[in-house]
Amino acid sequence: MSKLESQDILCYIDSLLKYSNYSRAAQSLYISQPYLTKVIKKIEIELGCELITRNKLPYRLTEQGKIYYQYLTSLENSYAKLIREISYVFIGKKSTCH
Repeated sequence: MSKLESQDILCYIDSLLKYSNYSRAAQSLYISQPYLTKVIKKIEIELGCELITRNKLPYRLTEQGKIYYQYLTSLENSYAKLIREISYVFIGKKSTCH
């Protein structure tokens, strides 16, 4: 399994929370259910905790899952800010070139 982008993982988690069902979530993401299960399980093993409560419906983020979700969101926001700042620098240099 290749390294996933934080944006992909956010989409996977959002879909699981929306559908409370791995098969439906995977179908909405156009990926297989076993792949989605594998991705979430791998992250949970790496972090040493469950991200999503699956024992009752609807699925919800665990406390650790909320922290992880906030981290991913922050990472995505930081990356978007980085891209904006780089493009501003590029545009600024472009306008000063002769």
